[in-house]
Amino acid sequence: MDTQIVEQDILYRDYNVCILKPEVKKGVLIFTNYTENEALKVGPMYGIKSPLQLYNEGNETGRKIHDPYITFRAPYYATEIDYTSVESEIRSSFGENEQYKQGRMYIRVDPSTTKVFSSQIRDSYISTYPIYDYNNSYNSLFTELYKSRKTMSDYLSIIRENENKKRDENKQYLYHLYTYKITGFPTIYKMNYPFTKYNVNRRTEVQVTKSHMTPDYFVAIY
Repeated sequence: MDTQIVEQDILYRDYNVCILKPEVKKGVLIFTNYTENEALKVGPMYGIKSPLQLYNEGNETGRKIHDPYITFRAPYYATEIDYTSVESEIRSSFGENEQYKQGRMYIRVDPSTTKVFSSQIRDSYISTYPIYDYNNSYNSLFTELYKSRKTMSDYLSIIRENENKKRDENKQYLYHLYTYKITGFPTIYKMNYPFTKYNVNRRTEVQVTKSHMTPDYFVAIY
């Protein structure tokens, strides 16, 4: 199978993402979670909207920051993709039984040009440097997120290296939120930002800066 991505394969592209046409058996599947809401016109019939779009439409989102992009979860694993079916592709990137989970919308992206960001930065940065005025402090948080910006291909290589790294039982292992790399420290080391104990492969995202993604963007909706 020819997995080289060409211009005819591309549906949408911006600074941070390259989305492929759903029917193209190339690239990597990633997902966003949704809750169907007829009043907001979100769900399988309508697609999904960014928090900022929902807010601009006069909806209460429960958020303090209304991002202009729709967030997708990056792959959990860096294994070779099995393109036999959509379900096998999902298993390749997210593991067994993930293909049965409901409330997810999947798109197909080019990993060589699509960028990833560390989702954990939101919680870790805010807890370390509390943000009291969210409107004025958004740029500060955004700057932190961009310190973790990498191509998905690089990210997949790093999490593969992390998985294969030998562990010393006398050390604690922490992940760097900018580099995604795991490092061993003495057990007495006090963890400080930007390190985290949480595995980065479950807390990494892709940002699609669109106000509304209609159903034709999606490979599968569960």
